[in-house]
Amino acid sequence: MEESGPLQLAQRDKEWSILLDVASRITEHTGLPQVLGTLVNSLAEAFDLNVCFTALVNPGMDRATVAASYLINRSPRLVIKDTPVQLSDFPLAQAVITRGTPIQIFNPDDPLLTDIDRKNMIQDGCTSALVVPVKTTDVGVIAIISLSWEKEKQITPDEVRLVQVLARYIGLAIKHAHLYEQDMKNREWLQILVDAVPGGIYSLDSERRIQWANRTAKNMIGATSSTIPVGAHCYDFVDIRDENGESICQKRCPVLECFLHHKPVHTLNAYLTQPGGRKLPVSISDIFVVLPSGEERVVGLVTDLSYQKAAEEFRDSLVSIVSHEFRTPLHHIKGFTTSLLRTDVNWDMDTQKEFLEGIDQEADRLAILVSNLLDLSRLEAGHELYSERTLCEPGLLAKKALERSAPFTLQHPVTIHLPQHSKPLSADPDELERVLVNLLENAAKFSCPGQPIILVVKNRKDGVEFHVRDRGRGIPKDEQSKLFEKFSRVRAVAGIRGVGLGLAICKAFVERHGGKIWLERSTPGRGSDFAFWIPFNVPQRKPED
Repeated sequence: MEESGPLQLAQRDKEWSILLDVASRITEHTGLPQVLGTLVNSLAEAFDLNVCFTALVNPGMDRATVAASYLINRSPRLVIKDTPVQLSDFPLAQAVITRGTPIQIFNPDDPLLTDIDRKNMIQDGCTSALVVPVKTTDVGVIAIISLSWEKEKQITPDEVRLVQVLARYIGLAIKHAHLYEQDMKNREWLQILVDAVPGGIYSLDSERRIQWANRTAKNMIGATSSTIPVGAHCYDFVDIRDENGESICQKRCPVLECFLHHKPVHTLNAYLTQPGGRKLPVSISDIFVVLPSGEERVVGLVTDLSYQKAAEEFRDSLVSIVSHEFRTPLHHIKGFTTSLLRTDVNWDMDTQKEFLEGIDQEADRLAILVSNLLDLSRLEAGHELYSERTLCEPGLLAKKALERSAPFTLQHPVTIHLPQHSKPLSADPDELERVLVNLLENAAKFSCPGQPIILVVKNRKDGVEFHVRDRGRGIPKDEQSKLFEKFSRVRAVAGIRGVGLGLAICKAFVERHGGKIWLERSTPGRGSDFAFWIPFNVPQRKPED
């Protein structure tokens, strides 16, 4: 075998040095722009180039993207930027992509050059060039590397092979960069999806250090990514207590228990302490998992039970109130009917009429109570309460509401003020009448006999405004903010019968019409003014299935 001479060995050492240097630089990056920019800059330095660029191509496409370029006669010399180009404007590059083999140009008169290529080389001040394809076994040519020199250069076969070896490195780097970018996109989508989950999700290692948590989990404890660094211990940020207020983490750590037994651990009836001392009712499930790397983790799911707790409280309040409020009218009805059915007493006509009126009034109260409870239960379940809307004349609605409320307002002089003309509303007449009846009943209930009640209908540019005014007891200022909440009743008039559902139902009906209800004014001892507004343009509801 013929031994290599000193010059050949020196040249080969230089080539190996270039190869190792460029390869080490490009493997320092995972992002494709940085990889290609490092390649272009390294080749320009190693081969003393005037022009160098890499272009990404898609098989079968007539366009390419110059991702990184180096031009010694322009500033800045290195440019990392995706610049779309037509391959027809670069016939030499197009030929390399078609052939899949390198092309060398020794001078501007090279027959392989087209007029377009020659013009491009002269414009860049170059005389010779080497264009090498970047190929992968599964796709083919995915990029090209172009090197150009100012002077005529005799490119050696070893230099061509060196650039081809680098091209193989770049092919792998491009594939890895694409995989990395796809992985990052998948991670971003996964993060978006997991952050959208209504439950809190987290991951802890065996030392109870936080490895990951979704947005909901952070919101539950009032934290952000900056306030919970990766690697922080969970017990420094999370306070979970039982129904007695004792720390669950100190009594028995569910995470350590999960790591010990390698089985799911469920924590029920727990409360998560939030900023301000608020206790959030939760249930927690910790699950033991082993990652592909062999590392052990506990993945936890925190479920917010505040809605369930509120539903339970609503149910308990409902049962308590119903058991009390139903008993009173039923007791009166039973008493009146029992008295009327007695055969040993001859009741005169006035007494019989008094008993029957009492039965009628208590039956009306029961009907309203049942109707309010049914409506409220449907609202709590998220069901629509409206039928199809029709065009309703506001004045006619007000008059019908007065008729329906007559049994409750008999002892009060009632005045109605209507505009001369009013634009019709697209509304559910029964529901708006219910709102007015509830307000009129409240006005009568909280006023002494003989005190007046006024019903006013006003035109507005964007809708119609209704007012129900009385001169009754009024509402203390500190009680006014909770008037439209379920089961809310004014303490100062606790002796008056009621469940505290009427205004909550009114609010729900009005808001479902796109309107607003409010307390215009109220002064203890001088009366109140409740108002609501219904707009003309209300989106049509879909009927219930």
